[in-house]
Amino acid sequence: MKLFKTSKEIVDNFSQKFNEMLEIASNLDGEQALSVFKAWEKVIGDQKLASYCELYDIKNDTAIIKTEHTGWSQQLLIRKKKIIYNFKKFYPALGINNIVVFVESEFSLKQKADVSKTSYSNEDIEDDSLKTISEPDKTLPPDLEKALKALKKSIIKKNK
Repeated sequence: MKLFKTSKEIVDNFSQKFNEMLEIASNLDGEQALSVFKAWEKVIGDQKLASYCELYDIKNDTAIIKTEHTGWSQQLLIRKKKIIYNFKKFYPALGINNIVVFVESEFSLKQKADVSKTSYSNEDIEDDSLKTISEPDKTLPPDLEKALKALKKSIIKKNK
């Protein structure tokens, strides 16, 4: 798990968010659209939930909200009526009549050091009675089976 962001990542993220806000502001009354971002917590009605989601865009009287987990999207949809009510109450000029929520997870590939090494014992290698689901039921020719076992042992030995 990556704990810190590089300065380039922070600047790129800020630049992207700023451009998104400008695009929304160009479609609407700029001052009011930017104030929605400032008062996001007030629109959502929950400080914790507001910190896990963001206003992505406003199109066709619909607020598009982005979150990174399905659990937060469910919380937003449960509060949908209240969120629309708050948009109408605090920002009537935006004309929000609906919200759409989408989940955008940030997946990162684990580094080789992050993956824990699995240790195998000789008993695991020798025991062919445990077959995996993907393993066919047909038996292999003895020469091929012997070669595969030797290959498996050498790979495990190399990884220790």
